[in-house]
Amino acid sequence: MIPAQNIFPALLSLAGILVGMILARIAPEEIPQGKKYFHFLERVLFMSLSIIGSFLLYGQHIVLFLLFIISVILVFIFTFSITNPLVLLVSYVFFFIPYFISGTSSALVPSLLFLYGFPVGTILLYERQKKRS
Repeated sequence: MIPAQNIFPALLSLAGILVGMILARIAPEEIPQGKKYFHFLERVLFMSLSIIGSFLLYGQHIVLFLLFIISVILVFIFTFSITNPLVLLVSYVFFFIPYFISGTSSALVPSLLFLYGFPVGTILLYERQKKRS
């Protein structure tokens, strides 16, 4: 069962995508120039969340730890080889798994997920607007 103290920070971390989308709406002319920085930030936060998620699972569940490592590698390959921006959402939701399984009440994972939502939301909305025009 998921502790109630872990649900509120997880819900708040979902707001990162909304903030990223709002950012893309407010300054759409700045997104093409900053797209490489958004992708860089997304990759750095992906790696950070992968490492932290691995540490959360390592001490508790070895089998889940190994499955998480294999899954991280697969998600990493899919995220950077498939150009569909919805793959970013899969990786975003993917990082909730170690947070809830470990049962930790640390604010580190939700805060990194919130930050990870900035570039994900911005890239998602930018790609959607680019397809429409």
